[in-house]
Amino acid sequence: KLIITLFALSLVSLIVASIGLAVAASRMFFSEHDLTLVLVVLGFGLIAAVAFAISASRSLTSDLAKMSSTAREVASGELDARTQVTRADEIGSLARELDELARQLQEATAARNTEDSRRREFFAAVSHDLRTPLASMQVATEALRDGLSPDPDRYLASLQTDVAVMHALVDD
Repeated sequence: KLIITLFALSLVSLIVASIGLAVAASRMFFSEHDLTLVLVVLGFGLIAAVAFAISASRSLTSDLAKMSSTAREVASGELDARTQVTRADEIGSLARELDELARQLQEATAARNTEDSRRREFFAAVSHDLRTPLASMQVATEALRDGLSPDPDRYLASLQTDVAVMHALVDD
């Protein structure tokens, strides 16, 4: 966890400083009173280091949790999800990039949906345009087959016209 890492770094820094001060104090023949004062200051330093680790990690982990949650939401299809993280550091930069990614995905999805709608409309129009001459051709051929056409030449001419219309539609 981040809090443990920050705490460990603070503690290690304080321990290194303490060892350095202890060695310096023993070499300089500090009095016992001076050594006690140094240890008290180091104790306050430890408290300050722990407080810093806790406060810094809370802010970081909170913002990272928001970003993680937003990433899960976007992955599940909620493309309007945003991190709501406003920071001036690298975490803020990453949050802005994640928000931009979600926005671009949202725009791409909207464009894809628009194109799908146009495609469906196009195929519906083409289907309608193809069905009209096909229905006319079907009626004419059934009338010719059943011998119900009073003027077969006129029906054949109509069929020929409908075939030409179909060719033009397919070419278009």
